[in-house]
Amino acid sequence: MTKNNALWLMLGGAGLSVYDMLTTEKGMIGGNLYGTGKPLENLRFEIYKTEQGKQYFLSVSDAAAILGAWFYFR
Repeated sequence: MTKNNALWLMLGGAGLSVYDMLTTEKGMIGGNLYGTGKPLENLRFEIYKTEQGKQYFLSVSDAAAILGAWFYFR
């Protein structure tokens, strides 16, 4: 993967993740992309759940941002 492709993968993934975060209403799990009944709902995976019931998810856009950053900065 070239640095240019890795940069765009990182920026695109981060942008989609930030968009979903900004459109998430208080108390909801996902926003306009990964929320219940939304287009990318099935591309979000629960990775951890605390004893108090708080859930942590990894979405495809998060993974793209991490993968792009790894290739770009290595």
